[in-house]
Amino acid sequence: MDTTIELRKRVQNYIKAADDHLLRLIEALVVSYQEDGTEEKLTDVQKKELDRRLQRYNEGKTVFHTWEEVEAKLDRL
Repeated sequence: MDTTIELRKRVQNYIKAADDHLLRLIEALVVSYQEDGTEEKLTDVQKKELDRRLQRYNEGKTVFHTWEEVEAKLDRL
């Protein structure tokens, strides 16, 4: 999966190499995205789940692992 930084670099490269037609398509995409105005909203169930997770985090009940720890654990299976 691409990171945001990788995606930004690729998009910048597309723009640098773009002809007039591609630039107009990119602009149309950006304009339609900006005009859409829809914003993803969380449902009440999703909000409650996030609140529950935040509470567990604040209480020190949530354990986090690095990616390396996860990989090592999977290697042992």
